[in-house]
Amino acid sequence: MTRPPLLRARMTLLWEGLWPALWPIFGVIALFLCLAFSGLLPALPGWLHAAILLGFALALGHAVWRARRAVRWPNLDAARRRIESASGLSGRPLSALADRLDAGRGDRVAEGLWRAHRRRLLARLGDLRAGTPHPGLARHDPLALRGGLLVLFIATLVFAGASAPDRVMQALSPDFRGADARTITAVEVWITPPPHTGQPPVFLDHAIRTVDETATTALAVPVTSKVVARVHGSRGRPVLGLGTQETDFSPLDGETYQIESEVLASGRLAVRVGDTELAGRDLTVVPDLPPTVEFALAPGRSQRDALRLEYLAGDDYGVVGVRAEIRLLAADGKTPAVSTPMVLDLPLPGIHVMAAEGSSYHDLTPHPWAGLPVQIGLVAEDAVGQTGNSDFVTTVLPARLFQHPVAQAIVEQRRLLTLDDSADTRADVAASLRELAARPSHYFDDKVVFLSLVTAAARLDYDDVTGAAVERVQNLLWDTALRIEDGELSLAERDLRAAQEALLEALARGADDSEIQELIDAVEQALDRFIEAMLQEMRDNPDALAEGEGIPEDAMSLQYQDLKDLLDQAREMARNGDTQGARDLMAQLQDILENMRMMAQPGGEGRGEMNEMLRELGDLVRRQQDLMDDTFQQMQQEQQGQSQSGSQTQSSQYGENAMSQDELRRQLGELMRRFGENFGEIPQEFGGAEQSMRRAQDSLMRSLPQEAVGAQGEALDLLREGGRAMARGQQGLARGNDGTGNGFDRDPFGRPLPGFGPTDTQQVDIPDVSDTQRAKEIVDELRRRAGERDRPELELEYIDRLLRQF
Repeated sequence: MTRPPLLRARMTLLWEGLWPALWPIFGVIALFLCLAFSGLLPALPGWLHAAILLGFALALGHAVWRARRAVRWPNLDAARRRIESASGLSGRPLSALADRLDAGRGDRVAEGLWRAHRRRLLARLGDLRAGTPHPGLARHDPLALRGGLLVLFIATLVFAGASAPDRVMQALSPDFRGADARTITAVEVWITPPPHTGQPPVFLDHAIRTVDETATTALAVPVTSKVVARVHGSRGRPVLGLGTQETDFSPLDGETYQIESEVLASGRLAVRVGDTELAGRDLTVVPDLPPTVEFALAPGRSQRDALRLEYLAGDDYGVVGVRAEIRLLAADGKTPAVSTPMVLDLPLPGIHVMAAEGSSYHDLTPHPWAGLPVQIGLVAEDAVGQTGNSDFVTTVLPARLFQHPVAQAIVEQRRLLTLDDSADTRADVAASLRELAARPSHYFDDKVVFLSLVTAAARLDYDDVTGAAVERVQNLLWDTALRIEDGELSLAERDLRAAQEALLEALARGADDSEIQELIDAVEQALDRFIEAMLQEMRDNPDALAEGEGIPEDAMSLQYQDLKDLLDQAREMARNGDTQGARDLMAQLQDILENMRMMAQPGGEGRGEMNEMLRELGDLVRRQQDLMDDTFQQMQQEQQGQSQSGSQTQSSQYGENAMSQDELRRQLGELMRRFGENFGEIPQEFGGAEQSMRRAQDSLMRSLPQEAVGAQGEALDLLREGGRAMARGQQGLARGNDGTGNGFDRDPFGRPLPGFGPTDTQQVDIPDVSDTQRAKEIVDELRRRAGERDRPELELEYIDRLLRQF
């Protein structure tokens, strides 16, 4: 007999014995899956859940143990009997074929009979079959529980759906938390950084089961970030833990709670119910560092005596303000003379700029501190109110030098009110003002000046108790002195400065287009009035040459249309949204106007020589001022212990200053010689200035800077007085030689007037039109894309934010 029937019979017998033994194992597993798919186990208390899992584990182990004992590999006899039974063979022929001849071996008759017996057995076999398996489960499960279990398994599987794997995992993980925690369906936690940081919110978690428990790196968040947490489906009140501080949630409805809190310190952020942590993450708080600020260049003065301040500022999230604080120094040159400093707001190049660089001009000549030593420091502020300070720089505030005698007298009375505003002083000043008003021929019979002087005197007379009118009278006297000195020019210049500063401030804070266009129009109107006032001053008073005025040889000759082009270009840039470009152009215009001077060249040989001397004297005054400032700063450094090079280095520095002082003294002597040769009597003030310079030189040689500064100040005052004397003597000279009385051969921008040589056509460098056109194209493209509402919502929101900037 071949092997296949026996093998099939043995496999059939194996299955009939194996399946009844395996059925308890599969039954235990199927019952557990039914419970898992139903979601009942996670809802039970943790101890009961664990006990049921333990029961299933024991039942499964017992079933496996019984199956291992029940299963045996069928032997050949059993396989033969199975084949005989399945094939309907009687007399057990297969078993008989397995018999062996024991007696009669070697007997030919016996062996022949045995072979004949086997042939008869083989002939009876025919087609052998093993039959189909019959496990007989009905005997082991008479109640047909297996059918009910199968139906239950299919029903719970359909109920669980796609969440079946998750439910199985939950069923295998007993939850030992409290009953309140087990009922929670979702926990949401997100952190919103402060608005001034510009950072997006961070969403930490969508649901309780997706808490990132493997995160080992702490999350960095800015200080004062807001944590918002929400718990859904909680029967107990959750608690938010931030470091060592814990705060209860507020209920929104029956089973939903929410809380908002600020992150002020590093630590563990955790949402808890009882002793159970639902969600958590370690946080590292990033502090908001204070801003930094410093001078880009030392404070200086423009050609029109405005204080120039240039700064560099920075902050981790953006600078919102920069200001300058100016403190008047006392007589010792080290301590502030007053407790309240003067504060100047400096323009920023944008909103929340992380690295800011800017410059500004401030006309402080009307201020009572003009011409006095001061300390200037910068203060930068960020969005949360933190401030950063620069080092203080010692300098002298620019002062205006008046040459008209009446203007000088008015400014002197104004200074007396600044030094002493007592009732007696106010009465004396009022009397002096009335005396000046009684001589209209001394101020060109100007009715405005007359009314101003009379009004100022009357205000002081009627305010003889409180002195509240002093400040208003001082402002009125200053404007009056400017009108006498420059006519409408100084007032127009003041209005132009104010219009420029207002426009720069609006561009920096991102004002809307209509406001910026109005401010540009205001700047254009103020510029027109300023230019008209300059031209009128040149026509009406060609000999009123301010000390030191004149266009440098390397100055750019501008055309009026150049400045108009700058304004038009800035207007177009602002309209197209390029506020930074518009601000740069306005800063360029401000720099041009602040450093532009009027050049006057009256005709006549004597007049030309006088003007040349006045210009040389102006240069001498400026150099003497710079030398005094340098000596003063060296003295400050020595007194504050900043000089680390020893007395030898200090003596060397003072020696260099002494040589410079001697050079200035010799230049003054040469100027005095030329003046005497051309115009006769030399102003006595020049002789006194020469002696003061000599004393200053001797003090510097002996390393006595305090005495040197005093002598240099006296020399400076005497030089200015001598300049006024020269200007008064200038009135007796002839007016030009062209028959018109106008000796100017250049307009306020340095261009030769018709008939006075070739015209300089050099233009201001204005940004190329393509830059503006490109900006306009970008804005148009953004608007086109904003109209395509089928774009992703995130992209549309981004485009809307961009367009709001324009």
